[in-house]
Amino acid sequence: MEMSKEGGNWQFYDIEFRKLLERGEAQWVCTHLELHLRAKLQGNVKSGNNNNKSGNTRWPVGDRKKLSPPENDVNYNFGYWLKGYNIKMYNYLVNGFKYGFDVGFRGSVHHNTVDNLLSSKTKPDIVRQKIQNEINANRFVGPFDSKPFTEKQLSPLGLAEKKMPGTYRMIHHLSFPEGSSINDNIPQDKCSVQYASIHDAIELIKTVGRKSFCAKTDISSAFRIINIKESQYKLFGFMWEGKCY
Repeated sequence: MEMSKEGGNWQFYDIEFRKLLERGEAQWVCTHLELHLRAKLQGNVKSGNNNNKSGNTRWPVGDRKKLSPPENDVNYNFGYWLKGYNIKMYNYLVNGFKYGFDVGFRGSVHHNTVDNLLSSKTKPDIVRQKIQNEINANRFVGPFDSKPFTEKQLSPLGLAEKKMPGTYRMIHHLSFPEGSSINDNIPQDKCSVQYASIHDAIELIKTVGRKSFCAKTDISSAFRIINIKESQYKLFGFMWEGKCY
C-alpha cells in the first residue's frame, strides 16, 4: 500500500485494521486515522517481527516523528469541480482538502492544564459517548496516557443543550483562557463566516428564471469533517478523565 512508502510500522496497521474490520468498526475504503498515527509513530518494523503490544506509555513525550494526515477518502478529482474558480481560491481549496487547512492561528502554544466545564462534569456519560463517536469517525485520536506531542495546548470540554430537550452538543471551549486562547490568536479576518441568505436565493431564482428548481442541504458536523494541517494538531487537545486526546 502507499503507506509503506512513508515510514512506520505498517504491519501493525494491517493487523489492527483487520481486527477492526472483523468487528465491523472499519471499512476498506477509509483510512483509520488513529491507527495511521500510531503506525507512523512506532517507526519501521521488519516483516515477521511483531512488536505490537498494547498501551500508549511506550511512546516517550518529545520523541515524535512528523505526522502526515492520511489522504482524503474522496476518490474523485476534486479539482475538476472547481474549474473556473479564481486560481488563488482553487489552490486554497484543493491543497486544503488534500493536506489540511490552516486555521489561522498566529500565537504561541501554552503548556497548560485546564479544568473542564461544569456542564460536562454533571453529565459524564454523555461526554464519554460523544468522545467515542468522534473517535469512531476518525476525528479524535486517543486516549493517551500523556500528551502525544512535545507542544500541545489544551482547551476545556463542555455541553450545551440543543433545541430538542435532552439532546446536547459538545463544546471544545477554544476561547479559554481569555487572552491566550486558541481563538484569541486567530485574526478576525481569518475566522469570520458569512452564510448565504434568503435574499441570495431570490437573486439566483431571478437570474435563472421561471421553472427553476431550488434545493437546500444540511451537512452534519460540517466544521468537524474539515481536515486541519498536521502542524496544527497540537492546538486542539483536551483532557478527559485523566487521559489526553
